[in-house]
Amino acid sequence: MLVAWGQPNAADDVILDRAVEIVGPLTETVVKSNRFRPAPAPVLLLGVPDRLRSLAAANHGKPYRWGGDFSHAESVSLTMGAERVENGLHTLAGDSLAQSVVAYGGSARAGNVPGGNLFIVDPQFLCYDPVPIEIAVTVRRNEANDNAGFKLVYESSSGFKTAGGWFTIPDNQQWYTQRFRIEDPQFVNYWGYNFALESDGDRYNHYFVKSVTVTKLRP
Repeated sequence: MLVAWGQPNAADDVILDRAVEIVGPLTETVVKSNRFRPAPAPVLLLGVPDRLRSLAAANHGKPYRWGGDFSHAESVSLTMGAERVENGLHTLAGDSLAQSVVAYGGSARAGNVPGGNLFIVDPQFLCYDPVPIEIAVTVRRNEANDNAGFKLVYESSSGFKTAGGWFTIPDNQQWYTQRFRIEDPQFVNYWGYNFALESDGDRYNHYFVKSVTVTKLRP
């Protein structure tokens, strides 16, 4: 048996030498096929070919290939735009959902795009290690200058917690960077993401996100 999963926006199927049983633990489905598409939710492969088993054993312990090796990085980042630039930080908003927008002469994404407020760091960058971090979020209100804001909710060693309090974006005259210091992160993807920008519904999420950076803080 093998356990397989992948990044949120994987575009290519994995093709096997022969059909195997593919079990979805979360969906309680079982299908027999020689191909599947990796996704954040794991699947179980039963009766896998010896070649694939050997390949998995050879890659055991290597960094997960998710756009680079970030095991020694001091920070990871995500820059929004017509083309999303992911450097060890990812959003759950796929290209089909996260329509790019161009705001105020720069690239950004709307804060109310489904999944665009949910973020995952590369597991080689941070997982169980209790390293203090800072999350910096650069945002701006929309063109209508609607009242907007959010709180940052993150995975901690004792469950999900809120970092600081509610942040109200002042206006749409410029970009604002809000920084959140977190002492007890434990980014293990318990619910499929590590931290989120929560606006308590659709009323206050009318803003643009330009970039998000997660930095490890050293003593």
